Amino acid sequence: LVLMFQMSLSPTAWYFAWVFIYMMIFFVTSLLIVLLSSDTVYRYSSPGIIFWLYFSFSMSIFAFGFMMSALFSKANKAATMSSVLFLGSFFGYYAMNTQTTAQEMTLACISAPVCIGIG
Repeated sequence: LVLMFQMSLSPTAWYFAWVFIYMMIFFVTSLLIVLLSSDTVYRYSSPGIIFWLYFSFSMSIFAFGFMMSALFSKANKAATMSSVLFLGSFFGYYAMNTQTTAQEMTLACISAPVCIGIG
């Protein structure tokens, strides 16, 4: 990494390449999930919507991890707190019931685990 910056690679290009690589990985993974499960698990769902759901969930988790890495200086603390916060943010899904309004569900979908749980 230091060598690349010494060869005048800008930090913007470094982060753009990093995001682009992971975006391609998530794209291929989401596409494979849709192709392998569209005839069985998601038979009555639109493949495009299922693809978008998985791809956007992957990108939001990527952004969450990036945000957590910026908040903590030690890797062990960041990994522990990120896992706890990610799993803890899913508990909002259990607050949903049949009386939950559409506005409340939309507000709860700010959290990616709740949004994927609602599906």
